[in-house]
Amino acid sequence: MKILIVDDNKENLYMLETLLRGYNYEVESASDGVEALEKVLKNGFGMIISDILMPRMDGFRLCHEVKTNERLKKIAFVFYTATYTDPKDEEFALNLGAEKFIIKPKEPNVFIEILREVIRSQKAGKLVAPRPPVEEEEIYLKEYNERLIKKLEDKMLQLGTKNRYETIINTVIRSVHQSINLQDVLENAVEEMSKNIEGVENISIYLVEGEEAVLRAHRGYTEQYIMQVNRIPYPIGTTWRTIIDGKARYVADVDKDTVIGPAGRELGTKSYLSMPIRFEGKVVGCININSFLKNAFDEEELKLLEVVAQQIEVAINNARIAEAIRESEERLRTIIENEPECVKVVASDGTVLQMNPAGLSMIEAENAEAVIGKSLYPIIVPEHRKAFRDLIESVFRGNKGKLEFEIIGFKRSRRWLEINAVPLYNNLNEVAVLLGVTRDTTERKLAEEALLKATERLQTLSRQLMKVQETERRHIARELHDEIGQALTGVKINLQEMQGLDKQGLHRPRLEESIVTIDRVLQQVRNLSLDLRPSMLDDLGLIAALRWFMDRQAQRTGLIAEFIADPLETKLEPELKTACFRIVQEALTNVARHARAKHMHVELRKSKTELELIIRDDGIGFDVSTAQKRALRGESFGLLGMQERVRLVGGQVEIKSRPRSGTTIRAHFPLTSPLPPRKRGKRRSL
Repeated sequence: MKILIVDDNKENLYMLETLLRGYNYEVESASDGVEALEKVLKNGFGMIISDILMPRMDGFRLCHEVKTNERLKKIAFVFYTATYTDPKDEEFALNLGAEKFIIKPKEPNVFIEILREVIRSQKAGKLVAPRPPVEEEEIYLKEYNERLIKKLEDKMLQLGTKNRYETIINTVIRSVHQSINLQDVLENAVEEMSKNIEGVENISIYLVEGEEAVLRAHRGYTEQYIMQVNRIPYPIGTTWRTIIDGKARYVADVDKDTVIGPAGRELGTKSYLSMPIRFEGKVVGCININSFLKNAFDEEELKLLEVVAQQIEVAINNARIAEAIRESEERLRTIIENEPECVKVVASDGTVLQMNPAGLSMIEAENAEAVIGKSLYPIIVPEHRKAFRDLIESVFRGNKGKLEFEIIGFKRSRRWLEINAVPLYNNLNEVAVLLGVTRDTTERKLAEEALLKATERLQTLSRQLMKVQETERRHIARELHDEIGQALTGVKINLQEMQGLDKQGLHRPRLEESIVTIDRVLQQVRNLSLDLRPSMLDDLGLIAALRWFMDRQAQRTGLIAEFIADPLETKLEPELKTACFRIVQEALTNVARHARAKHMHVELRKSKTELELIIRDDGIGFDVSTAQKRALRGESFGLLGMQERVRLVGGQVEIKSRPRSGTTIRAHFPLTSPLPPRKRGKRRSL
């Protein structure tokens, strides 16, 4: 059978052609309904598989043209689309005479079996006849147009809300990364929420101190109200109820709530949302957002507060670690200022010749007799004895030295010590003994380990955030292309229908202007969808996506683009593919905006152990050191973003640039994944 595939997405056409030819079907393709109709009128086809949203003529109109043509109506017509909104779409398609309405995605074997079923019905003469519409065409078009416009408004509102909430989350995460000051993080959080959550009147963050919940950050309250609720004793009001229960509370109508106190009612609160803040498994506070309107919040605000609460948990952890480090340093300073540290004199064989009281206490010796004249090696843990012996030998050769090591004291306590050792000479200018000044670094060591764990948690959070961000980009891109694009196309179709109904041409100029505007917006939506997440990165792999992106940038900017890539016989991890694409995207965007270059060059080189990505331009260049400092001050995140993406997949990046000398970026990625183990499913091919 000869099949015609109709879709304005080249990647979709390629995948369907490949699938159907694999099952020995003869296949041709068309990019929209106009081209498809020309082909079916010239050539014989047994089946048409069509998308809905396409330029010039959409799938619905194409189906109508085919099924109302006496010569073509026996051609089997199948819709294959991801733009399904509700059952009315499928009902409309079947009323036009379509045999099947298939919703993406479908497993290949299931998709082929559906086509075989249609072919069997066709051979048996059982194709579906077009069903008569249940209402007059003009009324039907009016209702369908209203429904599409409402869908467009809903989607645009939803997209705006998502963008505002991304701003809140990104600001809070950036604050957590850049500051160990908990109060700074809390103030940034309430500021961003007050500006970006629609309908919120006042916001508060409480942290528990003893038997009180203390107001740490707020927006929107009067001074009098703050004086009333600055410290809330246990267990009064909604704040303590959230802390005690340990779960989120949403009250859509305060008139039905028995928990809120008189202060909240007097303030004018009509609905509120409260989210617990946890630390180390315990509830340590909560976030409250209030509105003067009933039913002001929903599931989206609940998810947002949950993310913000998680970030505050990270900030509390950072503050606790920083406080632990500060306390450790303060204790060490107190030892230095108020009493001698451990000072000892050691012979070349490790025998202790002298030790002060602080040292005796450090190793848990009852008195000097327990140490003097005896070797240090027995109290040093076995794995550090060789390093300590090497230090002694080096000092007796006339060198200074430092060593951190672990001991087991006389009372079996384990301690980490740091020794600074220097040689002491006799009157013959020979090294006579080793003088060592030792400090106890146990708490610092533990704090460093805690900080390392916290850093690992932050890295995990960053990695998950980027995964969520890419997933959301993919989702929004699909929403833009399918849902909003469908709505706009529907509006365009209806405007064209209205042109036909306007026999006297009274409204023709405005209708034509509206159609031109819709076409322009459709193109902008398609471009925005591709910028957010090109589907070919997932479907066709990294090399195809990079080649497409460079061609697109060249067309947009007029730059001469060159792309060289080694074949990738092995599959890349999704995180690595995404990182490479985003780095090239960021770099070439910067080239287009700032470099004033004429040429841009990208290479992808593969060896047995690593993947190398090289990006060059011949533009005006920049001072890398100055750009790094600006990024650290929060003025620009392009370089930091590239470096973070490379680091999260275990790679290294080098940026070389000088004014008027162009820029070169080299990134190296290991092909043995450094990412944490995860459950591996079936991966898509490159």
